[in-house]
Amino acid sequence: MNKLEHLPLSVRVPIEADNPSILRREEKCIRCGMCKEACTNLMGVHGSYTLEETGGKAICIYCGQCANGTKSPPCGRRWPTRNGWWW
Repeated sequence: MNKLEHLPLSVRVPIEADNPSILRREEKCIRCGMCKEACTNLMGVHGSYTLEETGGKAICIYCGQCANGTKSPPCGRRWPTRNGWWW
């Protein structure tokens, strides 16, 4: 498992590199905060924990709302295919 250094929770939703549902392309993230808004206000997950409490591990319910709410396309859902994952 690749351990990522997450930005502060006040900036955006942390997503682990081995997340089975969501893929973040770091170079495309504009830090708009829309993923944070969706995860906090729609799903109630973001803001319910701190990275200190979880040992730096992001909490994710794999709903994909963070990927749906972004202004730029840094995040996307991973879809299984016969040959692996498609993004």
